[in-house]
Amino acid sequence: MTTSSVLEADHTPPAANADRDSMVSRRSAVVSAISTAGILVLAAVLRLLASFDDFWLDEIWSWEIVQQQVVSADDVLLKVKHENNHFLNSWWIYLVGPDADWRWYRLPAVILGTLTVVLARLAMARAGSAAVLAVSVLTVPSYLLVHYSSEARGYAYAVFFLLAAYLFLEKALADFGQNKLPSDSDGGWRRRVTEVLFGACSIAGCLGQPIFLMAYPALVVWAIARLVRKPATWRARMGMLTRTFLLPTAGLAALWFINISQMENGEGPRFHRAAVAASTLSLMVGGPEEGTGAVIVACLVAIAVIVELVCQARGGDDRWTFHLGMILVPPLVLLAMNRSEVYPRYFLCTVASLYLVLAELAARALSQGRLARMTGLAVLLAVCVGNSVHLADLFRFGRGHAFEVLRLIDSLTPGSEIVIATDQSFRHGMVLRYYERLLPPGRRIVRVDDGPWPAGGPAWLLKHSLKRRFVPPASIRDNAGNAYRLTGQFPYSGLSGWHTAVYHNERASIDSSTRP
Repeated sequence: MTTSSVLEADHTPPAANADRDSMVSRRSAVVSAISTAGILVLAAVLRLLASFDDFWLDEIWSWEIVQQQVVSADDVLLKVKHENNHFLNSWWIYLVGPDADWRWYRLPAVILGTLTVVLARLAMARAGSAAVLAVSVLTVPSYLLVHYSSEARGYAYAVFFLLAAYLFLEKALADFGQNKLPSDSDGGWRRRVTEVLFGACSIAGCLGQPIFLMAYPALVVWAIARLVRKPATWRARMGMLTRTFLLPTAGLAALWFINISQMENGEGPRFHRAAVAASTLSLMVGGPEEGTGAVIVACLVAIAVIVELVCQARGGDDRWTFHLGMILVPPLVLLAMNRSEVYPRYFLCTVASLYLVLAELAARALSQGRLARMTGLAVLLAVCVGNSVHLADLFRFGRGHAFEVLRLIDSLTPGSEIVIATDQSFRHGMVLRYYERLLPPGRRIVRVDDGPWPAGGPAWLLKHSLKRRFVPPASIRDNAGNAYRLTGQFPYSGLSGWHTAVYHNERASIDSSTRP
């Protein structure tokens, strides 16, 4: 090839270059849109499938509170002082009405849980495509997020509004110090809107579930850490803090004094705090829920989080202050409250924060050499597999299939009355009251937990266990010596619900025409 031909080949017309760049840009945008839509659909499907399971105790408890105590919408905020009253969820139950299919009560949680994945991807956009990929892998199949995004409770609301508040605060902090006053016509009003939206999301997060109050201090600490580094006067910094945090702080304080500080503790099973912490860290990456395996996985997650926070601090990324606050504040608050009942769901906002941390660490690994990339991909694959195992159990066993328990008993019981005794009057009692409404006309439940028992014992006896691998005995006897045979057992997937063993009195008659 001659020199002239080389020169001719190298000098592509500018218009052709522009057309080619435009085509590549459009193709990249289409691919990005398709992948985002696919991820969104997958996240929605997983959460929707999990929501088809039977209503369980805590959801029924919220439903019953609304039916018994809420006459008008303002009662949710001003009258009901119970920790199972998650304000936005209670308002939705009130709006939908008492006779709706329980899956409708779960719909807002499913929607917000799905959109949480979108917010997590937006939070990672600045870190590049590898971080967006990693956070998608962490959040889309997350057993913890899917589980609590498929219940008619407020935890999905709180996580969604936390990430929304995080993004709005990030935008407000980034805009501060751009040599424009808030009154400037060319952008000042946008910053004001961003600050107001941050405040609205903060209040909405607390209305979703008061666990948001344990996340709010981390947002404040992050803002202070960012503003201290900004080239501005102290007056300007204080003005920014005031504009951003005055509204939400006042709103959260009002919620605290009006309702939250007076909430009645619903109580529940008690677990060791360290075991709950290990379980939470392990489950968030698809590890075991309990045992030595959970402790090992939790330690590895903790090490990974510490490594990434150190990298952020050394690199001048002040987001480490937010994440550290999300790690430290919730357990300190629970200890200060001397809270005996502690569960993984109390740390769900922290889990969302740690997903952002782990996504950044994964992105670092994927941008390094071959060994680091292979390790990062292997870990992300392991997270997907582990979460898939948990999700398979959730789809199969759910929260114990309480309605199926009652339908089994109903199908085998002759006559109009179903005489049942249970080993836990409150838990079984509330669930049975809810599902009794759905029995065929003329059928009713007679519970004899508190006595007197009929001669020869009740026809049915329900035993429950929170152990995942509970193996009920084939037969049991009550204190009077009456024998009961195991007729059915209904496992659960963990976190919400329980394992139920259904026993039938060997002296009682059974409807043989429908016997399985």
